[in-house]
Amino acid sequence: MKLDRRLGVDPQPVINHVPCRDQHRNRGQLIMPSDGKSGSQWVRDLKHIHHCKEAPRVWRQLEAERKQLAGLDTNQEECAVVRLCHSFYVGEDTCGRLLENRLRAQQQPWMVQSLAAADGSEIREDSAIAEAFRGFYQEFYAVQSLLSEAPAHYLQEAQLLGLTQEQREALDHPIRIEEVILAIAHLRPLKSLTPDGFSTLFCKTFCTQLAPVLIRLFNAIRCPGPIPPSMKEVAIVVIPKPGKDPKQCALYRPISLPNIDIKLFTSVHAARLNLLMPGLEQ
Repeated sequence: MKLDRRLGVDPQPVINHVPCRDQHRNRGQLIMPSDGKSGSQWVRDLKHIHHCKEAPRVWRQLEAERKQLAGLDTNQEECAVVRLCHSFYVGEDTCGRLLENRLRAQQQPWMVQSLAAADGSEIREDSAIAEAFRGFYQEFYAVQSLLSEAPAHYLQEAQLLGLTQEQREALDHPIRIEEVILAIAHLRPLKSLTPDGFSTLFCKTFCTQLAPVLIRLFNAIRCPGPIPPSMKEVAIVVIPKPGKDPKQCALYRPISLPNIDIKLFTSVHAARLNLLMPGLEQ
C-alpha cells in the first residue's frame, strides 16, 4: 500500500512524467535507509492499535512487520561490524597489520591498484584512476561522423524490402501494459543492482504497480521525447583481461550496468522488431 501511494502519479497528459521518473530513481537509491525508519514507526503504531483492540489480525501483522524490521536491522549491524573491524585493525599492532596485509592481498585480483599515465608516471589515487577510465571510455565510445557518402549511396541503390503501412503503425503504436509486463518477466534474475537503485527482483515483485508508471514514462519520451539524460546514465565496471598489463586502461574488459527502465524500454522495441524481422530477411 505504501508503494501504491509512492507511485501514485496523476495520469493526466499534462503531467511531465520525466521528473516523476527522476523522483522515483532518487527514491530507489535511498529506499533502504528510510525503510528502516518508517518500519520502526509502523511497528509502534501497530503496537498501539493492538493494545487498544487486541485483534488477532493486528497481532499477525505486527509480528510480520517485526520480522521484516529485524532483517533490516541485522543487515545494518553486519555492515557496522565490518566497518568496526576494518577501523580497528588498520594501523594497529603487528597482528592487526598482518591482517590488514592479508585483506589487501585478497583485494588485489578485483581492485585497480594503479594505472600508467601518458607521460609515464603512475596513477594511484582512486579519484585519478576513475577519471582516467572515464576519459578513456568517453574517447573510445565517442560518436564519429561518417565522412564518406558510400554507405548512404549503397542503401539508396540496394533493393531492400521496406515496411508496409500496417507494420509502420505497429511500430509507432503507443506502448501497451502487456508489453511492459512481458519485458519485466524476461528480466534475468540475480543480476547486479543498476545505477537507479532498483533490482530485477524488485521489478518482478511489484510488476503490477510499476507497469502503469513505466507506460506513462515510455510513451512520454517516445512522443515528443527526448530521453532524459539521467535515464541514459551507465555505470561501467572494469575487469582485467587475463595475462594482460593491468596498468593500461585499454586492457580491461568493461561491463556496463544501464538503468533498468532503459533496459525495459529497449526490450519493448526489440520485441516489436523481432516480429517483423522474419519478413525482412532475404
